[in-house]
Amino acid sequence: RKLAFWSVAMLWTWFSQLPVLGTVLRLFTPIVFALLMAAGETILKRVVQPGLDLAMKPLLRVLLYLARRMKRAARLVCSPLRLARLLLLTFGSLASRQADVAEEEAAEPGTSLALPEAPSASTAA
Repeated sequence: RKLAFWSVAMLWTWFSQLPVLGTVLRLFTPIVFALLMAAGETILKRVVQPGLDLAMKPLLRVLLYLARRMKRAARLVCSPLRLARLLLLTFGSLASRQADVAEEEAAEPGTSLALPEAPSASTAA
């Protein structure tokens, strides 16, 4: 009972802070609080909850619509970025390979920039 009173009282207080409507609502605050003390739970169940349900349906629809639009926009933005990253990686590795080949060709004949092979077990013994 006390929780229902405080829940509806806080809601009433928020509405009474509205710019135009609030001045009229503040006149009725003592009467409303007296009613809330007597029937706060009933008012919460029969007025506030259906009102919130009615207000939340369009709000949820709008939020879901915005979420879908944001997902599409993210896909549109991320697809070219992924493609650009893939192209950069491909051309970067290709350029790196070409530079390695050019270094090997520029090196003295008979010497290689490749790592020496590890000695085998028969050679080490």
